Amino acid sequence: MTNPSVSVNEVLPEVHGAAEESELLKLLQNAGLEEWYSKFLSFGYETVEDVQGMDERCMEEIGLRGGHRIRLERVLQSQAGKPTQAHTTTARPENIHSQPPLCQQGNCKQIAGSKCRECNKLLCLVHVSTIQKKESVGNTTVIKDIPGCSACKKACEDADQRRSIIQCAVGVGVLIIGGGIFGSMASSM
Repeated sequence: MTNPSVSVNEVLPEVHGAAEESELLKLLQNAGLEEWYSKFLSFGYETVEDVQGMDERCMEEIGLRGGHRIRLERVLQSQAGKPTQAHTTTARPENIHSQPPLCQQGNCKQIAGSKCRECNKLLCLVHVSTIQKKESVGNTTVIKDIPGCSACKKACEDADQRRSIIQCAVGVGVLIIGGGIFGSMASSM
């Protein structure tokens, strides 16, 4: 019997930060935005602190529109008791001269909007790729789409190809051995 394969288009939470991610999910539920949870994770916003650091550009990047932004900001304000960065219009002195993070792919000078989940390299939207990570849960294969750089994507694809070749070779070996045993049993009768 073969294992069924389930394709998941949204990024699933990873086990390593389950406590923090559940806090993020609670925050989004309080704002009525729980359906956005996987979208936040796919853009690298994994904790409440990450979301508190979002500005208008970040919210626009993940697709939050007016009413969604207002609800999220309202919940963040009620938790912190102060305005969020999205409502702050004056620049803070420590941020006046800071440069936005740049893409680390080759000589790219674009502003980074994501990071590779494998090597943590900062990536712009042009250089971010989708890596499909396969994970077995019981007798089901779950495919997670995670952001990654081109080098890590190639390494994952090569590893998947090697696994497929090994599985195929093992299957052929079982058929040959099984056929040999069956053939010897038939000739001895």
